[in-house]
Amino acid sequence: MDKSKLRELILEQKRRFLDKKGLVRRSVQDAAGKFLDARECVVITGVRRCGKSSLLRLICSDVTEKFSVPESDIIYLNFEDERFINFTPDDFEKINELSLELGSEKGRKYFFLDEIQNVQAWERWLNRLYEFDLARVFVTGSNATLLDSDVSRALTGRNRQILLHPLSFTEYLLFGGLEVTRDMFAVPEEKALVIKKFEDYLGKGGFPEVVKTGDLTLLEQYFKDILYRDVIAKHSIRNSKEIKELVVFLASNIGCIRSYQNLQEMVGARSRVSIKNYLNILEQVFLFFSVDKFDFSVKKQIYNPSKLYSIDTALTNTRDCKKDCVTAQP
Repeated sequence: MDKSKLRELILEQKRRFLDKKGLVRRSVQDAAGKFLDARECVVITGVRRCGKSSLLRLICSDVTEKFSVPESDIIYLNFEDERFINFTPDDFEKINELSLELGSEKGRKYFFLDEIQNVQAWERWLNRLYEFDLARVFVTGSNATLLDSDVSRALTGRNRQILLHPLSFTEYLLFGGLEVTRDMFAVPEEKALVIKKFEDYLGKGGFPEVVKTGDLTLLEQYFKDILYRDVIAKHSIRNSKEIKELVVFLASNIGCIRSYQNLQEMVGARSRVSIKNYLNILEQVFLFFSVDKFDFSVKKQIYNPSKLYSIDTALTNTRDCKKDCVTAQP
């Protein structure tokens, strides 16, 4: 890329990135506070469309406030922009040069990088930034690429991970401008309001864009993207019918016990090994997660079967999602 064009792109994207209107503080920010000045690259992972890019902007706000970082020392790049189509690994050095030219003379530089998996050799560049302690780096990426295993393999010992979920109920209320206090439950009208909001939350789920627009059809697209792109395409699953039927069963039986034998019989899969692999993949892409049975004995926790739940109260509960899972072609 031409360096002058890259400079214009950096300045343009940063202006939009620093506009934090309409964002709600996420609870994970408190836990992420200890990573704000970590030498390791901070990687934000989570299910698709759960607000990773917005969290990146919120973390940037925490960084600027805590360390009094001037805007000139912040570099934001969204590699999903089509103008990066001609970007090559050689252009990473131009970014380093521009960060020095645009920033203050002695200040540490802070890189916020969206969808970095779209450019080649990104992990080598981040490793170099780490080795020479050139900057603090915060990264998000497509769920199909920046899974735990992928990040660990690319940035061995050089990354800290922040796992982001869809909005919790408390965050859902804050998104709507309502902050719940314990005293509210002593007032019948306010208690009834919170209960009504909880019913709405169960129906809409916690994906920020769905909550913002009220458009539940977005969930159908999220569901398809996860199933076809993150699961079937990424893992080259040939017998897609088996995993689709497994997803339909799990979505219809939230909280079911993870029994490989029962699931094999229910789905009609070839083997229990296939079911085990499918479940591991579905948990890797955050579509479902398991909860172990509580016991003071770690051994009993390991040997007792766990239960499976959906990452979102509404994502796998829509009738259209289940229908598309069975009938649509990848």
